[in-house]
Amino acid sequence: MRPFNFSEIEDQEWLPGEFRNMITELLKYHISDMFKIYDSVVPKIIRILQYTGESQIVDLCSGASGPWPLMVKYLKPNLKVVLTDRYPNLKAWSEIASKSHGRITYVDQPVDAMCIPEDLKGLRTLFTGFHHFKPEAAKEILKKAVQQNQPIAVFEFTGRKFSNMLGMFWSPLLVYLSTPFVKPKKMERFLWTYIVPVIPFLYWWDGIVSNLNTYSPEELKSMVNEIDSDGYKWEIGTETSREPFFTITYLIGYREKNVDELVKRGQG
Repeated sequence: MRPFNFSEIEDQEWLPGEFRNMITELLKYHISDMFKIYDSVVPKIIRILQYTGESQIVDLCSGASGPWPLMVKYLKPNLKVVLTDRYPNLKAWSEIASKSHGRITYVDQPVDAMCIPEDLKGLRTLFTGFHHFKPEAAKEILKKAVQQNQPIAVFEFTGRKFSNMLGMFWSPLLVYLSTPFVKPKKMERFLWTYIVPVIPFLYWWDGIVSNLNTYSPEELKSMVNEIDSDGYKWEIGTETSREPFFTITYLIGYREKNVDELVKRGQG
């Protein structure tokens, strides 16, 4: 399995929630607003929704919402996105939900990606979140999706590439330059960025760890081969984002029989 299992500071329970929120808000700005990293995977999401007939997306490890405020606009109007996280950023989610005209909602209680409430049905997505889980926990997330007959899609733009690691050494500069544009605007963000540079350090350190911890396609294939998933179709690979700087690793799983059923009903 993956050679590294370092821990991110962001994942530690002792980290004050305000620092965690400031980091995830920065990530949301960079991933969605600035670089639009995951726009290129929208066709994959649309295809899986068509194959499975799902009308809801349950986003796990949502942070400050990930790419959804932008990406939901590309999907059918009847589709809903539910944000969840072990450390919910309720202030950010509330504002995003209100601007989405009902298309984005959220669970206001902590949700563990390894123990999802039974009433949360739909396509499970993880954007830049799967690497937070050690191999056994990551495998358990996939196994639970199979056992509960729910499709799942994992996307990661991080990875153990020289270009990714080199880019992280410039990340504090990116934090300094982009902080004035990150919402919500608050004095604490400027204090802990420019006066006492805690946020640039956390962003740099956790970024390096994220890249080292990200599963390669080969490691993902090995993982699903260890799961009893008869009838499930797995798609694993990489593709380049619309911004050529990023390579996205993806893992998609869904039950193949759903495809046949939808084709028979003329929906495939």
